[in-house]
Amino acid sequence: MSQYRLISTVQGDVGELPVQLLVPDSINTGGYCIPTPNGSVYTYSQIDLLVAGLEGVFTNQVIYDLVRFFDNYQGRSMLSEHRIYLTVRGPNFVTALSISEWKAFILINKCEELLKVMRKNAPLTFKWVKIV
Repeated sequence: MSQYRLISTVQGDVGELPVQLLVPDSINTGGYCIPTPNGSVYTYSQIDLLVAGLEGVFTNQVIYDLVRFFDNYQGRSMLSEHRIYLTVRGPNFVTALSISEWKAFILINKCEELLKVMRKNAPLTFKWVKIV
């Protein structure tokens, strides 16, 4: 079991954001799925939806394809990543940082384990974070 856990995310009304997406499947969700009694079901990560939707508000665009949207931002930071905070419990801390601050924390500390937790919860938001 990981020593890191995502314990809190912001909540938003995604219906109010400029996001018009296809029915979720294994490809257009970035592989995000939730367990159910009848097996796993692919759905969109609420974090990914909020990041893309809020960025759509800031840039005045409608998001139709989450994978393509996040791929277009490869290697670049989004304004929404500075505005959305996630709370993580680690081995010696509980803290809330913005998504951009968590990305920097992961890269500076070369923390593969935390990156794995973040990708599990927001696969598209953390897709292009590469530890070298």
